Amino acid sequence: MAQELVSGAARGEDEGSSRVQFWPAGPGSVRVLLASQRSGLEAALSAMVAVWEALPEAARLAQMLPTPALMTRIQALDLDEVDDATLVEVAAAARRVQAAAQETLTRAAAILAERSAMNQPALALVTGGEACTAGDELSIRFDRAEV
Repeated sequence: MAQELVSGAARGEDEGSSRVQFWPAGPGSVRVLLASQRSGLEAALSAMVAVWEALPEAARLAQMLPTPALMTRIQALDLDEVDDATLVEVAAAARRVQAAAQETLTRAAAILAERSAMNQPALALVTGGEACTAGDELSIRFDRAEV
């Protein structure tokens, strides 16, 4: 295949092909070097996946962050069939997810309470109490009497 250099790229002359091939794959070329590095990275990732898959389910759950992936994994387990160690880790993992959700709830409520729409000075004058209505808004949404 004949190649001519076109603006730093090799143009293939194979059967009328006008395809431009950047970083031609000659011996010692950047393309070959990148391909070999990618293969090394793929091998490292494959090894990491193999180690992960070899872990017992309890160890996997213990290492997972409180994300939707953790909840999906917990919900996919047949709790009647798993061993005791896995049940302990399921409970601990569910608690981590619960704590993360509580942290998000608390942060959202605090930010809402600071918003000007939730703090009307005129309301404080009329009611003689607090001007912040964030708690009332959340109580209504949560269908509770008090937050």
